[in-house]
Amino acid sequence: MMKKKNLFSLLAILIFVITCIFFNISYKVFKNPKKVIQHDTYWYYEYLSATFIQKDIGLHFLDTPKSREIVHNYWRYTLPNGNHIIKMSMGNAIMYSPAFFAAHALAKPLGFERTGYNQPYTVALVIISLLYVMLGFMILRKLLLCYFSDIITALSILIVGITTNLLYYTTLEAAMTHAFTFFLFACFIYLTKLWFETPKWKYSILLGVVFGLISLIRPTNALIVIVFLLFGIKHFRDFNRQILFFYQNYKKIIIIILFSFIVWLPQLIYWKTISGSWLFWSYIDNESFYFNNPYYFQFLFGFRKGWLIYTPVMVFSIIGLYFVRKNYGDYFFSILVFFVIIVYILSSWWCWWFGGSFGMRSLVECYALLIIPLAAFLQALSTFKLYIKIPTIVLVVLLASLSFFNFIKFHYGSIHYDSMTKKAYFNHFFSVKSMGDYFRLLEKPDYEKARRGNDDVIEDYYIQFY
Repeated sequence: MMKKKNLFSLLAILIFVITCIFFNISYKVFKNPKKVIQHDTYWYYEYLSATFIQKDIGLHFLDTPKSREIVHNYWRYTLPNGNHIIKMSMGNAIMYSPAFFAAHALAKPLGFERTGYNQPYTVALVIISLLYVMLGFMILRKLLLCYFSDIITALSILIVGITTNLLYYTTLEAAMTHAFTFFLFACFIYLTKLWFETPKWKYSILLGVVFGLISLIRPTNALIVIVFLLFGIKHFRDFNRQILFFYQNYKKIIIIILFSFIVWLPQLIYWKTISGSWLFWSYIDNESFYFNNPYYFQFLFGFRKGWLIYTPVMVFSIIGLYFVRKNYGDYFFSILVFFVIIVYILSSWWCWWFGGSFGMRSLVECYALLIIPLAAFLQALSTFKLYIKIPTIVLVVLLASLSFFNFIKFHYGSIHYDSMTKKAYFNHFFSVKSMGDYFRLLEKPDYEKARRGNDDVIEDYYIQFY
């Protein structure tokens, strides 16, 4: 029987699920397949549709006259050898697969064709996205309850689930990578804790599989390994102890690496078959990192996409690192090093704002880790003196409300998907929909210059356009 003290955190997860269902119904996500499979999702999804619908992972069917009706569903690059290659790796397709096969089995009995892109398939994708995030929160709940009260755990789940852009990427763009990697990050963090407590074989296998999927979905997220390598490090003198611990368990480390490789093996075989190379850089359209020119400030505070501008409530997670160091030392060094490095890497990407998106979407999965310092902050807040506690609580509520309001504004268009400016943001701060001279205040990023490492805007783009 569930202890009464743990009911609040379960209720928080239930509120998150109900909120997601509400937005999916309100914005008719279930009814419109084009709202689900769109943008980068085409790259991820076509591994499944090409293999199991068209029976041709090489995409050769696109060269036939019959492909005219479906060619828009398949994004690809054509290599010098004439083969078509899918740009993104297949990690997300693996995560989609339970939903895809369930929809494939039910499509005909429900009266739908098995096209891969109609309602049974897209509804299944939305449902499985929500299920993954819900499971991610269930795992994080177990982790947080090891250190924090049920109330603090519940509040942390509500803040991350409802007032950050995780909500957007679990509902209105549910098939993007972020809901799936949020779940995998939660698994990896919790398994890391269990492995260091008792390095069992089953934890090693699961860590290998989870890490393989994380890196296969988005290779930069392989940096989550930092959390594993530095877990429990509180002082520099702890490094010798950590190395000795890894040496004592080297067979289990090998198992982690082996199962990560097994997860990657289908991708390597695909690249070898299509391109002729076991390893292939699929971002062939002049896309690269510029490590000598990272856009730190714009990434965190810029009005085009700045993380703490459009998800301001997460500032309390950054503040919470102080309290993690003070009271929960096993996590401080690993979280700090991971966050600093991931921000550096992501802000060095040619398109550091990550195209058309809500807020800094590349950090959404990191909330599975950043929820720990957020909870540490809230736990510390409960011990503050009243004259500090009350204004701080008011500030938390205001920034959480602003984060949620930004979500509504983005959906209705008063926060632009890639061209937002400080003037446009404040001149239309209370407007949910774009109006008046809103478009004249935007600045369109120059994607061609950005590919060459120079972040610039197209002068008077929206004035000319409108």
